[in-house]
Amino acid sequence: MYIPTIKGARISHKAIWNVINSERKYFQLNSNDVCALTYPLHTIQSANQIYSAILTGCTITVFRRQDLAEMENFIKCPPVNKLTKLILMYHDFDNFLTSIEPLGKKETKKTLKSLKLVICEGALLPRHAVNNAKRLFKTKEQMSALHMRNFTGLAD
Repeated sequence: MYIPTIKGARISHKAIWNVINSERKYFQLNSNDVCALTYPLHTIQSANQIYSAILTGCTITVFRRQDLAEMENFIKCPPVNKLTKLILMYHDFDNFLTSIEPLGKKETKKTLKSLKLVICEGALLPRHAVNNAKRLFKTKEQMSALHMRNFTGLAD
């Protein structure tokens, strides 16, 4: 009988708490913020999204996998213009940037006016994605308020 080997690293409750608490303090998340749940509930990545929202009193907006598969429709969803925190996998982030590019700077600013934290997870961002992000979010108000981070995993 084949028994698969469990892969991955154990992450303690304290480590998860440290990530959530430091994120809350550094990015000043509070009860006025709206966080996106973009990961399936059974994954460790969803723990950060759920618990950071609960501990800060944020509203959680749940997106289905197919919402992210059709990024052009995702950016037109009514809750997107209220999001303050968005965490996406690196390939979804690239699709997100490609989808908002045709909107232009003025429409992008209006659509994503509340966004103050974008985290890309899963792999290092390609240079073209970083350049696209800089170009699209280059308004003074948005760039000064918007934090963009890249993590290659929850343990980072």
